[in-house]
Amino acid sequence: TVTIPTTGDDVYEGDETFGLVVTESNNVTSNGSATGTATIKDDGTGPGPGTPDNDKPELTVTGGGDVNEGTDAVFTVSLSNETEAPVVVNLAPTTDGYTAEAGDIGEMVVTYVDSNNQTQTLTVDGSGNVTIPAGITDITVTIPTTGDDVYEGDETFGLV
Repeated sequence: TVTIPTTGDDVYEGDETFGLVVTESNNVTSNGSATGTATIKDDGTGPGPGTPDNDKPELTVTGGGDVNEGTDAVFTVSLSNETEAPVVVNLAPTTDGYTAEAGDIGEMVVTYVDSNNQTQTLTVDGSGNVTIPAGITDITVTIPTTGDDVYEGDETFGLV
């Protein structure tokens, strides 16, 4: 029996595999099957004993709140922990089920601050998909509201 310990961390890496290869030495020969493979599970589905490690991040949205018509509504979309690979999320400002109309909000802009403390803008595809780079846990979604001369009372919209 060969035991190889693994190291737990808080970064979601998905399944990772590694192998053990035994090679020939004095008085021992290998028939080509002297290899083994193991998979490290990082999403809570691994076997016991104990509680399986689950580093799969949870997504939360905060912000928005009250803004003056004609100014920006700013949301923060957060991952609960870092990932080793980029993560694709779908963002969609919506007026469905809210009091605002589609013309009351503009195109969203999605940014993040990189490791050099520089703000980077992410591309939003035609379906609302945004790729969060590996290692980034927070993105900022800015949605401009449209100012007009019509009194409409409070208007609401959402980010789903």
